Amino acid sequence: SSKEFSGSSYIMYIAQFIDGIRRTGNRNEPLSIDGPLKNIDWRVICDDWIKAQQLTPFPVKINLPGPITFASRMPGSHYKSREKLASDYAQILGVQLRALESLGCKWVQIDDPHLTVKPSVHYYAQTTSGFDLYRYGVDCLNEALAFTNGSINTVVHMCQGNPYNFLSDAAKTQQQIYYRKIAPLLAASRVDAVAIEKPNVSGLEEFGLEEFGDKTIFMGLVDVVDPTVESVSNIADDIVTALKEVPADRLVITPDCGIKHFPEQLAISKLQNMSKAVHLFNKAFHEMAMKN
Repeated sequence: SSKEFSGSSYIMYIAQFIDGIRRTGNRNEPLSIDGPLKNIDWRVICDDWIKAQQLTPFPVKINLPGPITFASRMPGSHYKSREKLASDYAQILGVQLRALESLGCKWVQIDDPHLTVKPSVHYYAQTTSGFDLYRYGVDCLNEALAFTNGSINTVVHMCQGNPYNFLSDAAKTQQQIYYRKIAPLLAASRVDAVAIEKPNVSGLEEFGLEEFGDKTIFMGLVDVVDPTVESVSNIADDIVTALKEVPADRLVITPDCGIKHFPEQLAISKLQNMSKAVHLFNKAFHEMAMKN
């Protein structure tokens, strides 16, 4: 197999190595599912991770698409229900996780934003009454993670979307925290951590992080829609809010998903302010520890 789709969606990049998916010759939909998903050439993904890991002494995190997101984005006529497609892909994801773990990979991020972007129910289960996509999505994650033995750390990422032309259309304010319904389910799941963004809710005074239980939280505090550079003090205020809900040893501050769409200097300015805000807190925690 070649790596011809490496410059496009990484979901397509991984899909080309899965049995049951064929090349179409169509530029808009280069791949299509025309049979049951059975196997994947996991050596390709492992090779990608090995090459990246050789460049640094620090652990390298590799990203893989989650079951619900994969099922939502892959075209094809074989599966009559996205529910079955998501379940079959969960097995493929599990094989990849097990292979990476056996080679010493310590961190994998499972990108599954469609867990919280809820489509019409029949899109996933045409015959199931009372189908709960949130619960089913977490069940699929647990299926995949059952392939591992606990020596690899898994982060599930959910976001609010990242517009490719962020200057043209600001994100709409939401009425409720976008991950609130799924948080208790993830709290009871096999995942080690969740990666989320600051909810785009007007007048929000809390993030609801305690609903994730004892999971580590990767909290995105750099907005990928707003071209305004967040001030150090504003980011610090958000960190204070987060620390009221989750202890410092389980909180990691990150940018939101999609920062690669920024012009370089804007991205750097936002990241610099984020880093300064985190440094202030780390310095304060260090000084407090020295006094004690």
